[in-house]
Amino acid sequence: MGERAGFGAVFAVEGFFYALSTLVTTQVSEQPVDSSPVGFGLRQVLANRRLLLVSSLAVVIFFAPYLGQPFTPNYLEEVVGVELAWIGFLGSVHALGATVLSLWLGRLSEGVGGFVVGQGLVLVSLLVFLRSRALPLLAVSFFLRGAFNACRSLALALTGRVVSTTSVGLAYGFFNTTFNVSMVLAPYVAGWLYASRPDLPFLVSVAMIGIVMPLSLLLAKGDGR
Repeated sequence: MGERAGFGAVFAVEGFFYALSTLVTTQVSEQPVDSSPVGFGLRQVLANRRLLLVSSLAVVIFFAPYLGQPFTPNYLEEVVGVELAWIGFLGSVHALGATVLSLWLGRLSEGVGGFVVGQGLVLVSLLVFLRSRALPLLAVSFFLRGAFNACRSLALALTGRVVSTTSVGLAYGFFNTTFNVSMVLAPYVAGWLYASRPDLPFLVSVAMIGIVMPLSLLLAKGDGR
């Protein structure tokens, strides 16, 4: 669509589906929730050391695999020479991978299994991405990269394990805030690296994943099980 009708049409269609999804969301009935004790707030949530550990580790762990992602479309178009239509197709493959791998890795989420395997899949996806310009192999790379989204879901699930049911909402909010620190920093660092050499963000990401995978073991064990 972007190649044939321009990105204005893409944003218009996107806005329509956002509006439609918002309308559907308003039709969802309220669910019962556990009430928090009087005076309970963020200070009590931050007193949970395991939550602080999980959130702090997540910033470092997720920075590594996300580093190359902001400039992936640029690299595909400018270096590999992939057309916009096929870049969009690869994005769809990535979304499919996120869905399928979330289900599979979720079955391995007890202990260290799912989270560490997910990190490994992202590492493999980057190696394939850097080594190949054939579209089928790029599709494999993008499918495996969906493990990044799955790992985020596993980390959120882990957050629910280390807090009480009455503080889950605040804990999720705090975790997402700290998690998104990596989302804020990574694009700037990636831009600086990309300007120096287009493949550098991905090479640094590969190296960092290898370094932080032991930290993933700590995050996966953060529930104390």
